[in-house]
Amino acid sequence: MSDNTKIEWADATVNAVNGCSVTSPGCTNCYAMKQAHRFDARRGLTTKTNGGMVWTGEVRLN
Repeated sequence: MSDNTKIEWADATVNAVNGCSVTSPGCTNCYAMKQAHRFDARRGLTTKTNGGMVWTGEVRLN
Protein backbone atom coordinates (compact mmCIF):
# COMPACT_ATOMS: atom_id res chain seq x y z
CA MET A 1 0.00 0.00 0.00
CA SER A 2 1.16 3.50 -0.73
CA ASP A 3 0.18 6.30 1.64
CA ASN A 4 1.32 8.90 -0.88
CA THR A 5 -0.39 9.29 -4.23
CA LYS A 6 -0.78 12.04 -6.80
CA ILE A 7 -4.33 10.90 -7.56
CA GLU A 8 -6.51 13.89 -6.58
CA TRP A 9 -9.46 11.91 -5.24
CA ALA A 10 -7.46 9.25 -3.31
CA ASP A 11 -5.48 9.28 -0.08
CA ALA A 12 -3.74 5.92 -0.68
CA THR A 13 -3.43 3.17 -3.29
CA VAL A 14 -3.05 -0.62 -3.11
CA ASN A 15 -2.48 -3.39 -5.66
CA ALA A 16 -4.75 -6.14 -4.35
CA VAL A 17 -4.31 -8.48 -7.31
CA ASN A 18 -0.95 -9.45 -8.85
CA GLY A 19 -0.24 -11.62 -11.86
CA CYS A 20 -1.74 -12.29 -15.25
CA SER A 21 -1.64 -14.67 -18.20
CA VAL A 22 -0.68 -14.06 -21.80
CA THR A 23 -3.89 -13.96 -23.84
CA SER A 24 -3.15 -11.96 -26.98
CA PRO A 25 -0.32 -10.65 -29.17
CA GLY A 26 -0.72 -7.27 -27.41
CA CYS A 27 0.72 -8.85 -24.27
CA THR A 28 4.15 -8.66 -25.93
CA ASN A 29 4.26 -4.95 -25.04
CA CYS A 30 2.99 -5.34 -21.46
CA TYR A 31 4.90 -3.02 -19.11
CA ALA A 32 3.71 -4.88 -16.00
CA MET A 33 4.96 -8.22 -17.30
CA LYS A 34 8.42 -6.77 -17.90
CA GLN A 35 8.60 -5.15 -14.46
CA ALA A 36 6.89 -7.73 -12.22
CA HIS A 37 10.08 -9.70 -11.57
CA ARG A 38 11.62 -6.69 -9.78
CA PHE A 39 9.39 -6.91 -6.70
CA ASP A 40 9.54 -9.62 -4.02
CA ALA A 41 5.73 -9.81 -3.68
CA ARG A 42 5.53 -10.87 -7.32
CA ARG A 43 8.13 -13.67 -7.29
CA GLY A 44 6.98 -16.68 -9.24
CA LEU A 45 4.50 -14.69 -11.30
CA THR A 46 6.90 -14.37 -14.22
CA THR A 47 9.50 -16.61 -15.79
CA LYS A 48 12.52 -15.50 -17.80
CA THR A 49 12.69 -16.54 -21.46
CA ASN A 50 14.97 -15.57 -24.35
CA GLY A 51 12.40 -12.92 -25.28
CA GLY A 52 12.26 -11.47 -21.75
CA MET A 53 9.91 -11.97 -18.83
CA VAL A 54 6.60 -13.81 -19.39
CA TRP A 55 3.61 -14.23 -17.05
CA THR A 56 3.26 -17.75 -15.61
CA GLY A 57 -0.53 -17.48 -15.49
CA GLU A 58 -0.63 -17.41 -11.67
CA VAL A 59 -2.78 -14.69 -10.10
CA ARG A 60 -2.56 -13.79 -6.38
CA LEU A 61 -4.96 -11.88 -4.19
CA ASN A 62 -3.05 -9.94 -1.53
